[in-house]
Amino acid sequence: MTRCLSYVLVSIDNEQLQVFDPSMITPWGVLLLRRAPDNDRDEDVTRDGYEQGMYTRGFNLDGRSPMVTFPIPHDQRWCDDDRARLLYGAATCFEAWLRAKAKQPLNPYITITEQTGFNNVIDLHPRCPRVVLTWVVNEFNAHQSGSMFNLQQYQAKLHEYHAAWRDHMKKKGWDWDSFGTGETSQDNRCWAFLKALVLLNVLSLL
Repeated sequence: MTRCLSYVLVSIDNEQLQVFDPSMITPWGVLLLRRAPDNDRDEDVTRDGYEQGMYTRGFNLDGRSPMVTFPIPHDQRWCDDDRARLLYGAATCFEAWLRAKAKQPLNPYITITEQTGFNNVIDLHPRCPRVVLTWVVNEFNAHQSGSMFNLQQYQAKLHEYHAAWRDHMKKKGWDWDSFGTGETSQDNRCWAFLKALVLLNVLSLL
């Protein structure tokens, strides 16, 4: 991962820019950031609270947990711009800024972000494994308002983690009669495997 500057909008008047998803076009330009599907959080109360702060204090990224972005493969982008990113951290806050922009487009606390972009952003490696992306969502949301890792996210990840555990059992030659009790129970072995899987993927990026 690297630290970088991330911009919010690109001018819609740019004749060289191709836009493949019209929903990303706003009256002020084409959005370069959107919530990552893995960061599936519907936090209206939290978003409303963030929005109110935008009108009088702005985004103030220096006073928040870092924004975390992930580069999008060229064939999956909504616009032909190398700066397009998915948000794995600070997505709810960014959506609050977008709401505030729609309601008070000339508010100086809001327009300053369009000029400066977001500084000190954590930009993840393009080959970052999905299991690490899930860890990022959990870790950074744990320090924000809202429900941290919520029900929608558990449901979305259940199949993926179950498949990984079944593959691990197959490689080990285990069946359901292979487990004991306590530390050797199926639940404890599965939990230890998932924690180790996340840790190994994190260390591979350092």
